[in-house]
Amino acid sequence: MKLLAMLCFSCLLYYINAAQGLEQECTRFMSQSLVRYRTKNLRSSAIGSPLTEAVRVLHEYQFNCSSTITSLIMGIDVRAGLRLFPSVQVFRKIGGSSQYDLVIGSERVIYYGTSNVSTSGVFEYPLNPPIPVMSGDLLAVSQPSPAFSIVRVHYIDNVQGVRFSSSQYAFGTRSGVNLNNPLITNQLILIYPVTDGYCVNSINSITPSIVREYGFKVQQSQMFSSRRQYLYPDMLFSCNGSVTKWIFG
Repeated sequence: MKLLAMLCFSCLLYYINAAQGLEQECTRFMSQSLVRYRTKNLRSSAIGSPLTEAVRVLHEYQFNCSSTITSLIMGIDVRAGLRLFPSVQVFRKIGGSSQYDLVIGSERVIYYGTSNVSTSGVFEYPLNPPIPVMSGDLLAVSQPSPAFSIVRVHYIDNVQGVRFSSSQYAFGTRSGVNLNNPLITNQLILIYPVTDGYCVNSINSITPSIVREYGFKVQQSQMFSSRRQYLYPDMLFSCNGSVTKWIFG
C-alpha cells in the first residue's frame, strides 16, 4: 500500500516553538501543500505507473556546463517490507561516436524508506556526495523490479501539452547507450535534476514545478476503516511545543 495513499482523513499537525515564536513542521508529517491538495481531491484516482525494470536514459535533460547534481525532485511512492531500491547514474559520450557509457562512480542509490522519508508527497532527495557532470552528459534512472522495490519512480502517459524525451535499455546496462536509438516522448518521468550553477536545460521545457504538480497526482486518498484507531510511529515531534491546528479531509 502506498505510504501516502492511505489517508482520506488527512491531518497535519503544526506546533509553535515557544522560545523562537516560529511555526515549524514536525518530522515526517505530511506537508501542508500535500494535505491541502488531497483534501480538495478526495474522490480523484491516482494516475501514472511505476517504471518497469529497466534503465531509462533521460535525454530530456541536457547539461551545458561542468557542475554537480545536488538533489533530485521526484514523484515516487515508498513501501515497507521490500528490499530493492532504484538508482541514478550518468552516461558520458565516448570519443566522437554517438555511444555513451556509464561514468564509473556516478551511481547514487535512492535509499528512501518508511522510517526516513519526508512525507511531502513530492520528494527532493539530496545526493551525498553530489554527482559531477560535464557538458553533454546524460542522466539515467535504473528501476529494479517494481514488485520488489521499496521505492518506485513513477511516470505518467500522454500528459496533454507535455513531452518528455527518454530511451529504455535493459536493467543493468552500463554501456552502449546510443543517441540514434528511438526516443520515447509520451511518458513524463517524474524526476528533475537540481544542479549547482543552473547547468541543466530541458528540451521540452520541463520544470521543477511540473514534476511537483504531477508528483501529487500519483497518490490517492482512501477512507479509514470504521471504528479503528491508527497510530503512526514514523511521525515524530522533534521538540516541545503546542498543536495549533488540524486540517481535515
